[in-house]
Amino acid sequence: MGRIVDGLLRFLEEDDWNFSHEAREEQDLAFFSYTGRNGTLRTTIIVREAIDVVCIHSRLEATVPEDKRLQAAEFICRANHGMFIGNFELDLSDGEIRFKTSVDLEGAEFTSTVFRNLLHTNLSTADRYYPGLMRMLWSDDVTAEEAVAHVEGRGGFEESDDDD
Repeated sequence: MGRIVDGLLRFLEEDDWNFSHEAREEQDLAFFSYTGRNGTLRTTIIVREAIDVVCIHSRLEATVPEDKRLQAAEFICRANHGMFIGNFELDLSDGEIRFKTSVDLEGAEFTSTVFRNLLHTNLSTADRYYPGLMRMLWSDDVTAEEAVAHVEGRGGFEESDDDD
């Protein structure tokens, strides 16, 4: 293995993550599920040691129905605008949505703090936006603009009593 993979696996073990590891020819992968406050994320950590890159994808459980993909794309563009670390991605062919964070470690020291920050930013951001996206997808009266505004604390849709 290499310095990044070794450090990553050590971090995941010391931080008590229940994960599986798969070594491939050009990359190493670690997989686990994370249940946040708002949903479950299927997380894949990709390490490409040869180019000193770590990438984390957290896939949301629900897939976007074909008739809602343009609305989901708008949600993602609005959510990504101004986002400092990471971004949402939508696969228009199958409706998969994931959140991605990554770091280039060329010439840098890989520490538990670097990885912890990368991972926690990924998981907390995906979990934070999850309910707004789901509300928009499964409601006919919530726009992408309203859903993102609500998640970001800028107004948006009104909560109703039947949401409890």
